[in-house]
Amino acid sequence: MTSEYGDGGRSHPATFQVPPRPAPETKAPPSGRSRAPLVVMLVLLVLALGGGGGWWYLRHADAQAEESAQVKILDRRADPRQLTVAEAFPAATIPGSAGAYKVLKTQSSADCRTAATGAVAQDLVAAGCNQVVRATVQSADGAVAVTAGIFNLDSRDRALRAASDIKTAIDKGDGRFGGLVAGGGSNLIGRAAANLAWDVRGHYLIYSLTAKPDGSAIAEDDTHADAVRSDVVRSYLGDAIIGKRE
Repeated sequence: MTSEYGDGGRSHPATFQVPPRPAPETKAPPSGRSRAPLVVMLVLLVLALGGGGGWWYLRHADAQAEESAQVKILDRRADPRQLTVAEAFPAATIPGSAGAYKVLKTQSSADCRTAATGAVAQDLVAAGCNQVVRATVQSADGAVAVTAGIFNLDSRDRALRAASDIKTAIDKGDGRFGGLVAGGGSNLIGRAAANLAWDVRGHYLIYSLTAKPDGSAIAEDDTHADAVRSDVVRSYLGDAIIGKRE
């Protein structure tokens, strides 16, 4: 993927043919700047309602190889078919490394502002976003609730620009991705401390928002947040769903 996989402060970082896997994650300097701002693949930020956290980048080992693999989804002219809930979340669960995530609620909207706030929503609209498909899921052990989804943007170039602008907006505390309340342990997801992750794949921006049912902050090294980035953003939304369009 060109980018992989965002709410705060320190770096970390199928078409029928699966693109090469990303290089191992590397920690960037504590200043919060990427050592190689080649492309924004993933930005993870931790927003904790007045508290801070860290933001992360993932770098792809071979951007050229990825561009070649994603030629069929570089923009909506090459890939005009709209996403649907049935395509993105066809089953009652999605696979995970520590057990399946239970799908609690799904939503599709032509208004991308339903799934983001502030400057983040404005950045998505400026990138030509014409739909968002998302779901709220619960980890197998019930420890976290996750809203994850796909924004359909005009082109890969505009998606990459939006990913960078979104990082800037969240660094300034001006908006974030929105949680989809689905009852039970997910009721705080729209306002609780949360880990955000986002990625650019072709002309799509895929993202997740992870929160604890009690609203408490998620530690920077929390294994659930790591799993969500890998299971939900990269493997499921990226490889399994958008990858099929490549």
